[in-house]
Amino acid sequence: ALRRRHAALHGLAPARRRAADHHALRARLRLPQPPAVRAPPPRHGRRQLHRRATVWRQTYKGGVWRPCIHNLTNSLPESNGYIYVEANGGLNQQRTSICNAVAIAGFLNATLIIPNFHFHSIWKDPSKFRDIYDEEHFVKRLQNDVRVVNKAPDFIMERFGHNLSNVFNFKIKAWSSSTYYKDVVLPKLVEERFIRISPFANRLSFDAPPVVQRLRCLVNFEALKFSNPIATLSETLISRMRERSAESNGKYIAVHLRFEEGYGCLLMLCI
Repeated sequence: ALRRRHAALHGLAPARRRAADHHALRARLRLPQPPAVRAPPPRHGRRQLHRRATVWRQTYKGGVWRPCIHNLTNSLPESNGYIYVEANGGLNQQRTSICNAVAIAGFLNATLIIPNFHFHSIWKDPSKFRDIYDEEHFVKRLQNDVRVVNKAPDFIMERFGHNLSNVFNFKIKAWSSSTYYKDVVLPKLVEERFIRISPFANRLSFDAPPVVQRLRCLVNFEALKFSNPIATLSETLISRMRERSAESNGKYIAVHLRFEEGYGCLLMLCI
């Protein structure tokens, strides 16, 4: 048997003979076998594993995203009056309207009344600001930048018979400039001490001075926080998505459930 084994070994290449001799020696000495070395996954498999591991990471190559909004500590000057806006459209348009309303109020040195959400005749959504956003956090975060109150004081409302419809309402064109607000809206605000702007979706141009853009960013990224019920549900959904990322490779389908009546008919989707 040894002669046959010796002959078989001599028939192998030198490298394979050395490996076989080493294996036989370990067997005679009853040494434990080294753990098997697994071949690395194929290149496409490694890419998939990397995507799954990084799908929830920030993509900024320079490191962690850092806020660029500087906080103000100066006291606010005397207010020029009160501004009331009616945010219309869907949730995204309403959020944009809130950012613009705060920016305009700060730019005109006005006091902003908590924005009202327009009641849509089709959606019939009765939600108020406090139902969707954390109102207390909103007011507190903006206290050094813009005065925000829940309603106009009685001494102001007395001038209008406590009837909001008697308050002068501006019909402002979409994408109006900050200069228009300063030249046209501000004088009326100082005169009346209380004005309305309705509707207010997309009523401020994106091309605005830094002081206005700063307030927009401050509202969007720091002042607006969802209310506790919405935040809790969001955290539940996100945790589920993270847990199941490995199964779906981070792929999801988003469904918009808030189409207007008749919208699908334009796309021949009516049933």
